[in-house]
Amino acid sequence: MLEGDVCFAIWSDELLLQFFDYLTLVELLQASGVCRHWRQLALSHTAYWKHIEIRSARSSGLSQFIARLTRSLDRPVSVEINLGLDDPQQKISVSGASAVYDLLGNHLHHVERLAIRHWEAAEPDRILRTLRQPAPLLRHLDLWLGCSQQGGTYHLPVLPDDVFLGQVGPIASLRLNGIRLPAIVPVSFARITELCLVHSSVDMHEIPWLPTLFPLLSRLGLAGNIALPHPTAEDHTFWHRLDLLQLKFGQVCRRWQTWFPYLSAIRELKIARADDSVIDMFDQHLVGRLSLALQGDLRSFTATLTSHISGLVRAAKHARDTRQIVGHQGTWDGRAPPRHRLFELQTITHRISTLTFAAAIWNDFVGYFAVLPVLAQLSIVSGPNDPEFNLSKLRLDRCLRCPLLGSLSLYTHLPREEETSVISTFVTHGLQREPGPLVLQFTSFRLKGALDVFAKDIRVSVDGIVVRDIDQPLTNPPGSSV
Repeated sequence: MLEGDVCFAIWSDELLLQFFDYLTLVELLQASGVCRHWRQLALSHTAYWKHIEIRSARSSGLSQFIARLTRSLDRPVSVEINLGLDDPQQKISVSGASAVYDLLGNHLHHVERLAIRHWEAAEPDRILRTLRQPAPLLRHLDLWLGCSQQGGTYHLPVLPDDVFLGQVGPIASLRLNGIRLPAIVPVSFARITELCLVHSSVDMHEIPWLPTLFPLLSRLGLAGNIALPHPTAEDHTFWHRLDLLQLKFGQVCRRWQTWFPYLSAIRELKIARADDSVIDMFDQHLVGRLSLALQGDLRSFTATLTSHISGLVRAAKHARDTRQIVGHQGTWDGRAPPRHRLFELQTITHRISTLTFAAAIWNDFVGYFAVLPVLAQLSIVSGPNDPEFNLSKLRLDRCLRCPLLGSLSLYTHLPREEETSVISTFVTHGLQREPGPLVLQFTSFRLKGALDVFAKDIRVSVDGIVVRDIDQPLTNPPGSSV
């Protein structure tokens, strides 16, 4: 509708609500400030209510959380309470915590996802008592309560055996950090398919044999000081049903060696602080050609092996801060490259045909492999951990020995410009390979300089577009400068 030089558009409420479907919560709040009618529509939209969280103990964050949850009525919601994690010095008052958890108890009947991460909670048992209300819609439960110290030891609260009064929805995921399972696990938990238990206390905790409690379990994570139960051969279906098993931190490996004979059936196995026997076990599980991905930064990295034939995944994580080494007993001084059983075992390295390297750790590990005789594809990825990534900073005094390499991919998280001469120098001195065709693939790069610096048998593509072919080399790529 036109009036003078002003154009007016009249939209129906149904059309506006369809537009609101594509807005984030922040954008939806901005839309609510246009006019009173838009505010009513925005506050009635499901996106405004589907996720309600508190991440600050400040009065403003507390009041906003209480207001939104109070006005959510009976709409299905996801509730997330994060207190003391981002700033442990900032603790919520006892009265503030009581207001939050009392209100939560009144609204559990329409909560679909619940995450409570309360660091150094003053009354963890008081928080758990809040969960003694029916939650017929609940599908995911994530509880992380900081340990309270009593007499020099840590007290881990116990999840109530009458949690949700036995009236809980089709719960599929349960994550407990700093909370023990009850002696009698609720029958409703038998439908859980994903379970994560973290016991970060100084005392060792025994856990029951999980297949009897969670017969549908397919994803399992265990961390902290946990003594694993002895497995039984009768539960072979349990091992074949597991898609993912994660073991990490503390003394979680206590008695878990008794699980070795059964772990080969698990599709994905991730272990932190793995010793030599674990790496040897990985070698036995994985058949045929392998892919290796080295991801992370200088503080911690993860080595992930994948079998091309079976699809089995085996990962070992290393945290530099602990000075512990993945796959080898010893320490890392943080200067020279550490010893790694994974890189020394020829039955593994001689089968690696695909290698993905995080640019942040290239300088630490390049040249460490003796030789990768069947490596065909190499990818160097620059992610958020190394925004200052520059090919000219990659060391050339050591090289990656890969005689059959046929493809090199370079990916940067942030678009950047790179000199073709720098790339050519890296290919010549950073890689040791036999003469033959090589494909260079760049993502988010803008090449600067002439392409004739590359050897004649090198093909170059940028963001999927071939800018230099082996048969018909170009002088300069489109948009490049010399």
